Amino acid sequence: MRRGWWLLSFACVGCGSSPESQALQVAALAGVVTVQQQALKSAVQNAPPQRTYCGGDYDHDCYTRAWQDDESHGRTMSIAEARQYTLMYINGVRSLNGVGPLVLDPEITQFAQEGSEQLARDHRGHGHITDQGARCAAGKCSENQGGEDGWRGGPVGQQIDEILGDMMAEGAGGGHHDNMLRPEWKRLGVGIVNPGGRLYFTTDFAP
Repeated sequence: MRRGWWLLSFACVGCGSSPESQALQVAALAGVVTVQQQALKSAVQNAPPQRTYCGGDYDHDCYTRAWQDDESHGRTMSIAEARQYTLMYINGVRSLNGVGPLVLDPEITQFAQEGSEQLARDHRGHGHITDQGARCAAGKCSENQGGEDGWRGGPVGQQIDEILGDMMAEGAGGGHHDNMLRPEWKRLGVGIVNPGGRLYFTTDFAP
């Protein structure tokens, strides 16, 4: 019931007849991200991992995780859902800081995915964008990455929360923090790889 209420509030933002009701609806929308994050995080906390072989040039597993919610018993958080979760988180903090939302871009996501795969191979932070940056939005991309040795194992939602939370905790002047909030960015790419359960995480931003 609580989850449905938040979704209804999201759908009705701006439809109130008075400034006061509109302000309440906007405030409710700002809370959607936090509520959904907490719901997802709680749901995946104790779920068993389900690793799926992806193939390709580098031998790695796609990250999936069994989780449950009010509507479905036994669905998985796919890599696509993990990317949407990342987008939701970043757009949430941008909204709370008065910055416009990003859209998930397929080409930039492919570039970010290559970045995570390379990081998992050579553990060289930002090595891919250093080597191949001209391919990403004609050289206009900026990048945040998680640790060079991957993020400690756990449910993917929790891993993403921890990585992005640490980046935001840098505060104003921190490179990761400021990158996430730059108003000139309009597009986002998300790369996720988890050999052995450790998450190699890349976000690329572009105008």
